Amino acid sequence: MKCKLCGYEIESGKDICGNCGTKVDSNDSWNLFGNNNLVFDEKPVNNTNTNTNTIIENTVNYNEQVNSKPEEENNSKKPNKFVILSLGLMAMVISLVVGFIVYFQVFTDTRTIYNHAIDKIFDEILKPINDKSTKTSGSISFSANIDSPTNSEIISIINKLSVSMDFDIDYIEQLVKANGKLIYDNNDIQGSFVAYDNYLYFSSNELYDKYIRYPFNYKDLLSSNGKYVNNCKDIIKELKKAITVSLKEDYFKTYDDKININGKEVKVTVNELIINNSNYKQIREDFYTYLYHSNKFIKAIASLTNKEEESIKESINSSLDSLAKENTFYNINLVMDVYTKGLMDSFVGLNIKYDNTNLSVYKTSKNTYSITLKYDDQVINTNITINKVKNKTIYVIDYENGNNKIKLNIGFDIYHHKRIKKPDLSNFIDYDKLTETDLENMRTKLEGNSLVSSLKRDLQSLENSSYKSEVGIFNR
Repeated sequence: MKCKLCGYEIESGKDICGNCGTKVDSNDSWNLFGNNNLVFDEKPVNNTNTNTNTIIENTVNYNEQVNSKPEEENNSKKPNKFVILSLGLMAMVISLVVGFIVYFQVFTDTRTIYNHAIDKIFDEILKPINDKSTKTSGSISFSANIDSPTNSEIISIINKLSVSMDFDIDYIEQLVKANGKLIYDNNDIQGSFVAYDNYLYFSSNELYDKYIRYPFNYKDLLSSNGKYVNNCKDIIKELKKAITVSLKEDYFKTYDDKININGKEVKVTVNELIINNSNYKQIREDFYTYLYHSNKFIKAIASLTNKEEESIKESINSSLDSLAKENTFYNINLVMDVYTKGLMDSFVGLNIKYDNTNLSVYKTSKNTYSITLKYDDQVINTNITINKVKNKTIYVIDYENGNNKIKLNIGFDIYHHKRIKKPDLSNFIDYDKLTETDLENMRTKLEGNSLVSSLKRDLQSLENSSYKSEVGIFNR
C-alpha cells in the first residue's frame, strides 16, 4: 500500500508511513473531508531520502484540491436567505387568508351589513353635534335650474335665484352667527344675524347702519356646559342601538342574483330585510324595551325636556303596555334589499318595496346615484351627483319627468373648531324704538336695491294677478 500523502511504499502491517510519518489505516478509504475526488501525484518513492520537494509538491496539490470549491462548501453550511424569505411570505399569505375567512364569516353577514349602513347614516346625523368640540361652523347654499314648457315666467324667476349662508354656533358662549346672501339676476343683497343673550340682532348696511335688536329666547336650545350637544348625541346613539337590537338575525336572508344597471347586467349579493305581520309587533317591543333600559337615553330625554327620569320611563312603559294589549292586525309587508358585490361587499344599490310603492337606488359611478320612485302608475327618475369642493359637499340633483327637467345644486359643509369670534354688538337699536322715519328710509333703500328692483320688475310682468299681489311684500 502506498502513502496517499507522499507516495512512499508502506510495508505490509505498518500503519505509519516510514517516509513522512503519516498515520494510515489499511481499512480507511481515504475520504478526507468527505471528498473522494482528490487526485495526487502518485509517483513512487523508493527510498527514505525522497526529495522533500516532492512531499511539499504533493501536499500543495492536496491543499489546492481541498480548497478548490470553497464557496459550495461554505454555502452548504449557511442558511439560505431565499428560503427564509419564502417561508416568511408564505406565513403572511396564510395569515391574510385566515383573516379574510374569519372576517367574512363574522363581519359580512347580512345583519352586519345593515348595521354598518345604519352606523353610517347616524354618523352623518351626529356630525353637526360632534362632542369633540363645543363650537360648530358650516355653510349652506341652494340654486335651481328648471326647464319646463309651462309657467315659464315663474320658472325664469326661480332660475335667477340662489341663496347661501354661513353660520357659527358656540354652545359655551350661547352664541349663534349667520351671514346670508340672496342673489337674483347677478345682483345680491346681504344680511347678518346674531343670536346672543336672548336677543336676535339683524344687520344689513344696505338698509340701516346699526344692528336692529329683537327679543328672542333661544337659550333652551343651547346650554352653557354643552348639555344640549351631549344629550342629543346620547339620544341619537341610543336610538341607533335600539334599531340594531330590534332587527334580529331571523329577519334577514342572503342570496345571489343579477340586476340591471343602465342596461348592464350585474351579478350581486342580495342582503334582504323583511318586516311583515309576523315580526312588526316584536320589532317595536324590542325597540321600546331597549330604550326603557337605557339609562343614557332616559337621562338625556329628561334633561332636554326638563322632566323627571321616572316620568320618561313611565311614558315608554305605557307604550310597551299598549303593545302587549294590542290586537290590531297590521297589513305590513316591507322588503328592503341591499345589493353588494366583491370580497369587500361594495355597495351597488338599494331597493325598498312597500305595498304599491317601490324605491330603488343604484350607484352608477364613483359619485353618482340613480334613484327611481314608482307608486301606482307614476314613475319619477332622479340622479344625484356628490362632489367635494375643498371642504364643501355639493349635491347636484337632476330630475326629469316628461318635458320637465329640474336641476338643483345644494351645498353643505360643517366642521368643528376651537374659537368663534363674537362680533361687536354695542351699536344697536331695539326694534320698538325705530321711528316711522327710520322704517320709511329702510323701505326706500330696499326698493332701490338693484336686486329688489329686478325681482319686483319680473314679478310685475307675471300675467297672473295673484303673483302681482306679491309685490305688496315690499310695503310695510
